[in-house]
Amino acid sequence: MLHLHPKYKEIAEACETYPEEAEVLFQVYLDLTLEKEWSLVETKHVKAISRFVLEGKKELKEEIRYIVPTLASERWSLERIEKLFIELEKILDNKPSSVMLAITSTDSTVVYYTVHSGIVPPTS
Repeated sequence: MLHLHPKYKEIAEACETYPEEAEVLFQVYLDLTLEKEWSLVETKHVKAISRFVLEGKKELKEEIRYIVPTLASERWSLERIEKLFIELEKILDNKPSSVMLAITSTDSTVVYYTVHSGIVPPTS
């Protein structure tokens, strides 16, 4: 019999929508809710890029943050990051100034990097 973590039911629908990303999504969700003790974490479906983004904050008075669960092996170009911001703006009705990439390694370590909108490559 398969035993699921009790917190799985909170994001089961998101995990089942994109099963290939379920493990990394659930790992980041657990890290935020259990390890970092964020109390307000929800999923936001960004259909245009076929993934879920986590929306949350630790305390009520804090600003909402957007977290993109991703594997360390996944490639993020400047164009892909900007598309993420554009698509988030469509579903949120405003463009977030930044998102956090939650980069998960094969040993379940999660490292968070903040990326700001409007990032441009250096000129040569």
